[in-house]
Amino acid sequence: MGGYGQVLEYGVTYFKIIVLGTPLWIYALQLNMVVRSEGKMWTAASIMSFGLIANLILTPLALIYFDMGVDGAAWATNIGMLIYCIAGYLYFQQGKASFPSNIHSISFDKNVFQSII
Repeated sequence: MGGYGQVLEYGVTYFKIIVLGTPLWIYALQLNMVVRSEGKMWTAASIMSFGLIANLILTPLALIYFDMGVDGAAWATNIGMLIYCIAGYLYFQQGKASFPSNIHSISFDKNVFQSII
């Protein structure tokens, strides 16, 4: 994306750590999209805010107090996404969805998987 030198090194470091959190990002965002599709925009934004607030608190702590640099900022972002995931999970676990749902009903369907591939 045009980075070079030290900026590129920081970007690569940040990206490598963020990639480790990719499953969290996917899970949190897809849960939030389901809440939005219910028409509950305020609820979806509230769920998202838990992760954002955690990130806003953890990033300066990692950078300033723990002197973790770019690594700390990336880990703070991943931890924020974990909290975002937990908040979304709890929404469905507590039965707040406007439709019957079972958050634990994840399963592998070979036919569906093959049709996607």
